[in-house]
Amino acid sequence: MSERPDPFSDALACHRAGRYREAEALLLESLARQPRQPDTWNLMGATLAGLRRYPDAENAYRRALALQPDHLGALNNLAVLLRQTGRAEEARRTYLETLRHEPRHVDAWNNLAALHAARQEYDQALTCYRKVLELQPDYGHALGAAANAMAMLWEWSGRASICQRLADGIRAGASVTVPFVVLSHLDEPELQLAGARAWARRFDAVAMGPLPVWQHDRLRVAYLSADLREHPVGLQIAELIERHDRRQFEWFGVYFGPRVPGDATHRRLRLAFDSFLDIARLSDDEAARRLRALEIDILVDLGGHTLDGRPGLVARRPAPIQVNWLGYPGTSGASWIDYIVADRFLVPPESRSGYSERIVYLPDCFWVSDSQRPAAGRVPERVELGLPAEGFVFCCFSHSYKLNPAMFAVWMRLLRQVAGSVLWLLAAKPDAEERLRREADRCGVDPTRLVFAPRIDLAAHLARHAQADLFLDTLPFNAITTTSVALHAGLPVLSCSGRSFAARGAGSLLQAVGMSALVTGNLSDYEARALELATHPERLASLRRALAERLQTGPLFDAERFRRHLEAAYRAMWTRWQGGEAPADIVVRAAGTATAA
Repeated sequence: MSERPDPFSDALACHRAGRYREAEALLLESLARQPRQPDTWNLMGATLAGLRRYPDAENAYRRALALQPDHLGALNNLAVLLRQTGRAEEARRTYLETLRHEPRHVDAWNNLAALHAARQEYDQALTCYRKVLELQPDYGHALGAAANAMAMLWEWSGRASICQRLADGIRAGASVTVPFVVLSHLDEPELQLAGARAWARRFDAVAMGPLPVWQHDRLRVAYLSADLREHPVGLQIAELIERHDRRQFEWFGVYFGPRVPGDATHRRLRLAFDSFLDIARLSDDEAARRLRALEIDILVDLGGHTLDGRPGLVARRPAPIQVNWLGYPGTSGASWIDYIVADRFLVPPESRSGYSERIVYLPDCFWVSDSQRPAAGRVPERVELGLPAEGFVFCCFSHSYKLNPAMFAVWMRLLRQVAGSVLWLLAAKPDAEERLRREADRCGVDPTRLVFAPRIDLAAHLARHAQADLFLDTLPFNAITTTSVALHAGLPVLSCSGRSFAARGAGSLLQAVGMSALVTGNLSDYEARALELATHPERLASLRRALAERLQTGPLFDAERFRRHLEAAYRAMWTRWQGGEAPADIVVRAAGTATAA
């Protein structure tokens, strides 16, 4: 009888399919036969990393390197692991060691770029991504990552060409970028959907077996997020979780973010949920099985295709109903997400085809706000903030990557037309700020009229909004959380709405607070409205008064009203599931009833 073939190839197939426990068993068998195989130790490390057993994975990689010090796969994988476990400098040195052995190792260049980007070293990241694209122009998501680094740096040379390459790549079905990057570069719902589908397909093969049938007295709803802490998502949903109905529902918080001792928002959320699970150290497979064991009825993914999302977990289909909401402003493109929470303004009929999910249309707004935000602190004098004592203050506290040449050109024309005005922006890296000042100079604007605000705690940030006159929104990626903060502080926000979810988010919030006059449909109207408000102080003052009144009476900061509407949507989803009906668009009415569209 012939000896059974070495199971390495079977282990590799299991690993690629995400069946890590099977792969581990096969690799142990292989190593029992041939313990001095560096390729086997390297694959064992990758398998154990997939199981989130990081110390064991590191040991396996080092065993591979002890046998073959120049094993490029083990060096690169070890560096990835070191970065994942917070040892960024060791990771950097290990990537450089990989490149010393093989200067054309494209994976190492790409991973080194990602490390620099995670450390907000965008100049170094961009240099590495350019090297990746030089070595392999169609490499993975390097084109999108390079575009994102350029956006972070306000490096706009060649932006139009980059956008065209992204669009062409997505249309061709290539995986040229992660979905999040598309939101700030292409305001085309159909392209965003295609890009999201290309990304989501990477996880399609990991679904677990059929869902068993279970019955509960209360509907079990789990919120999945790495951001149940001092983060925009955690800050927005805390009051909602506290107010959720406990008679008909049971609420689970499923967290996989960092340990956050002393974080008041994290502590508040842990207390607000009926049950709180920390799955940070569980593999996607283990976490999915844990949720199945808890018989979760509805899983609400608050991360989606953000950097800290867990698509591999959600793709395993741990719950019969799965929902995309709040954290990712766009379609998932995933067969394993059933619904997206939106509203009629956010997803107009002409954009409906850009979404893979069934739409839940809430009556007011897709956004939830916490009315218990910390009160604004002392309002500092303008001089303390680096602002002129007199003159109109336009502001935009959006992330760097949301700014782009078209918006900046509008803003510079406004500064030229409004004497003594300044543009107040959130601080960036010094080299990026200098680059933007040079751009202002090229536009004929004194660079000193750009003022950069340092990052500070939320209460102080709310307070300094009082020294701004008008918040200027961005397109195609609106300020959404930032719009909520500005409105809460009583600062009018002028938005320009496009076609996609990310391009209509601020408009949705403004509609809900009764400020539709501040929602424009093109940049020409946006510029004209900004100029009108900046040169007619009585009209701006009237808007401020109206905003102050509507904050008290409107739905945007009414968490109790929002709770009723969202729970009605959950009940409608579950009713369809119980009746054996496929997901369908759901319309929730102001009275709290919900029906299929």
